[in-house]
Amino acid sequence: MKRRFAPIPEWAREKIEQADLERLERLSERLLDAGSIGKRLAD
Repeated sequence: MKRRFAPIPEWAREKIEQADLERLERLSERLLDAGSIGKRLAD
């Protein structure tokens, strides 16, 4: 994520750190196609 979205906003980092494994798997798949980190972590 750092390579694609650096710097990662603090709010995004917190959301990722609090996510369970199922949520992290969904996010990782969506982030591959993301144009911005905000659009993929918004929900």
